[in-house]
Amino acid sequence: MAGLITRRDPCAITGCWVAARQLARIRPHSLELARTAAFTVLVLTQLFNCFNARSSSESAFRSVFKNHWLWAAVGLSAALQGAVVHLPFLNLAFGTVPLSAGQWGVCVAMASGVLWFSEGRKLVRRGLHWTSDGPRASLRGAVMRRR
Repeated sequence: MAGLITRRDPCAITGCWVAARQLARIRPHSLELARTAAFTVLVLTQLFNCFNARSSSESAFRSVFKNHWLWAAVGLSAALQGAVVHLPFLNLAFGTVPLSAGQWGVCVAMASGVLWFSEGRKLVRRGLHWTSDGPRASLRGAVMRRR
């Protein structure tokens, strides 16, 4: 499991960097806002990534509501991130500044990229049938595996 998370960390770091640059392009902001956005993208990326970590081949959307403890942990983590970003005494402690609704939207969109990338990778892997000559597209194989 540790190897799975380690391989995805560069995606999270890249996502933070891209989010901070994207927010800077919308209009000039402070360094504190860029840091807050990058920190938020990093946290949210890991929250999206926990759904990917459930299986290396099955979709993250399969039986997504089955694990209530996972949803509780994700909800609590998201609430704590919101508190770190919006409560003044936590702003001071963490060096963050409040984000607008649009900035939150950009952060969520950027962070969700790890989920969509992984879903695409899983979809491609399920649709390919490996032969001695290499991968071959096989719809029949994908259908047969789902039964």
